[in-house]
Amino acid sequence: FISSLIGSHSIQREIDRKTLFVLLARPIPRWHIVVGAWGALVFLNFIFALGFSFSFMTSAGFWVLFKGFAISALTSILKALVISSFALSMGLLVRPILALGTSISYWFLCYSIPDIQFFVNKLKDPFLTSLVNGLDQILPQFYKFNWKSYYFVVNPPDSSQIFWVVSHTLAWTFVWLFLASVFFQRKEIA
Repeated sequence: FISSLIGSHSIQREIDRKTLFVLLARPIPRWHIVVGAWGALVFLNFIFALGFSFSFMTSAGFWVLFKGFAISALTSILKALVISSFALSMGLLVRPILALGTSISYWFLCYSIPDIQFFVNKLKDPFLTSLVNGLDQILPQFYKFNWKSYYFVVNPPDSSQIFWVVSHTLAWTFVWLFLASVFFQRKEIA
């Protein structure tokens, strides 16, 4: 939620305050501004995830399970990177409040594809089944690495699963950052 809130308002706030004109007067490519705004989001996501993980481990007293908590924090950071890059690109396309709603809906949709598939399979409609299966292929699959439960903290996933998660989320992050730079390149700032 914090990633989508900050990401959807980051560049638009600078446009509304007219502070972006100082940067646009210089010969800086626009994609540098997008990557700079995203870099600030990465830093904030890292601080929040680290703070939440540290406070949870301290209050629970499970320092022996540090590896499981670290993997859980890593997946939270990676999901936040995808959501913040999506929110950043949507914030360049529509107004920030619409981008925030779209980002939160996107976040829920990335988690709820198996639930939607379950209900569509009960309907036995081939068109809806193929539509939801196609939607599963074109969305980040957050439900496959929801490793925040006690089971995954005690039994952390192996390195091949972690590699898949890192490559999957970074690919989606770079796709949304590329689209954000395209949206910002075409955006008229008056």
